[in-house]
Amino acid sequence: MKSSVLFLRRLVVCLAGATATHAQNLSIPNISDGRHLAFNPQASTNVTLPDDGRLQFTSVNIPVGVTVTFTRNAANTPVYLLAQQGITNRGTIDVSAGAGTTSRGGFGGPGGYDGGNPGAFGSQPGDGLGPGAGRGGATPGKAAFGGAPANAANPLNGRPYGSPFLVPLVGGSGGGGSLTAGGGGGGGAILLASSTHIENAGTIQSLGSFTGGTGSGGAIRLLAPRLTGTGQLNVTGWASPDGPGRISCEMIDRSGFAMSLTPPGPWINTTNFLPYVDLPTLPRLRIVSVGGMILPANSPAGALVNLPPGSAPIQPIVIEATGFGSTMDVELQVTPSHGPALPVVVGQIDNSQNNPATGTLSVSLPANVPLTINAWTTR
Repeated sequence: MKSSVLFLRRLVVCLAGATATHAQNLSIPNISDGRHLAFNPQASTNVTLPDDGRLQFTSVNIPVGVTVTFTRNAANTPVYLLAQQGITNRGTIDVSAGAGTTSRGGFGGPGGYDGGNPGAFGSQPGDGLGPGAGRGGATPGKAAFGGAPANAANPLNGRPYGSPFLVPLVGGSGGGGSLTAGGGGGGGAILLASSTHIENAGTIQSLGSFTGGTGSGGAIRLLAPRLTGTGQLNVTGWASPDGPGRISCEMIDRSGFAMSLTPPGPWINTTNFLPYVDLPTLPRLRIVSVGGMILPANSPAGALVNLPPGSAPIQPIVIEATGFGSTMDVELQVTPSHGPALPVVVGQIDNSQNNPATGTLSVSLPANVPLTINAWTTR
């Protein structure tokens, strides 16, 4: 891992001296295979994500007045908006979260986490999902991601997490449920990558939602040799600065980069140009099995289970890591549909020799209770 970090630093030093002319002529090969042809919507549209989340276009052009949203896939992957040629956005690209209701927590945007369920029929409010989830309660906790919620005094608030480079790419966490309403979902995660350039003169947003506890903002990553435009990137957790998400903008030529990054803060990275890594090798965690029950191959690093009555109190959970190339800590959280989440369980997976690699954590799981199990790495 140290050698790869050293390589990145050398690459950044070399590219820092590139002139604007050289940057304009530079392209990154193999970002997209172009199978979905050109994307040029003339009216607002909702795009259903493929199983792997990869939208592989030849070019992208979103005009003024057009809003593009996305339907989550079964694995709830991030959105990978990829283009062989340029990406131009003069409209709105939106991976924001949904609001909670009186019966359930809000849905996270694609790649983001759901909010906690409300208290109902005498049950306790549920905790939100995700590494920075807010906890449920009469005064529910707000979720965190790139930064902590504004009201730091509430012990039910979540904790910041994630990489400033958004590798791996993850979305925002869900807020805690209240006595009467579900928590807000966390904003989704989106990567826009072009072999040549990205122009953003419109809005790209991944907002958290608010109903019970506030969901955090999500993740926006832009990667191209040249980034231009005066548009906005917004990862606000509903009301600034509640639980902001993360933004990473990676480019060689900065001469036309004048985007508004909201909310401003240390959760924004515009300092490095990282080489594009082909998506099959991007770091990914998934839960393989729970208590011997094999989950579908496209399951995300989260699973919904309900063990039958009489099940053993301690169950093995097998987690698979792909593309990390090192030994890393893995955290696992079990969250009932109502009431507080169980304590986080920490383990390790050695992904340095085998890819993919698996690890097993033994976890106490209550039977006959709907449970959501999420796993993530703190890398």
